Amino acid sequence: RIDLGLLTTGQRFMIGMGVGLDATMIAYAPGPLKRRIGFFAYVLAAGRAFVRLEKFTVRLTVDGETVEQLASAVLIANFGAVLNDLIAFGDGIRRDDGLLNACIYSPGNRIDAMRILWRMARKNFGPDKCIRYVAGSVFRVETSPVRPGQADGELIGDSPFDVTVEPLAARVLVPKA
Repeated sequence: RIDLGLLTTGQRFMIGMGVGLDATMIAYAPGPLKRRIGFFAYVLAAGRAFVRLEKFTVRLTVDGETVEQLASAVLIANFGAVLNDLIAFGDGIRRDDGLLNACIYSPGNRIDAMRILWRMARKNFGPDKCIRYVAGSVFRVETSPVRPGQADGELIGDSPFDVTVEPLAARVLVPKA
């Protein structure tokens, strides 16, 4: 059994929802391109989004506590890693603990962004001035300017977003190894 994230629209997500770089990457990988070149459509889209490295102000409220800062990406994660464990979002993110984890990525430049990506690939979650983690069960993500969001790889509209956790709401059947 695993937790699910629930948006106020009624849409649920299993892995995570995000605003910023990841949503831009999804938007830059249209269906026809994905059908033609598959996963590499996301690679091209990620490169395009990385070159732009757009920043926005995020006002994130988690269980009533608010932080506001400049960011390039905000992820509300239920799973700690994706792509066969190739990319890890943060330490202690568990799919069955009754919590979701906000990850705010705030690179000042492309070198910071590369360091963050390298740390995610190496699963190095020590302190970093460009990364903030906040766990909780009720989230509000507001951005200035308004930014598109994605949940489990699908565009979900523009900010703001309200998210809650549904503890152990889904049962996933996994075959024996």
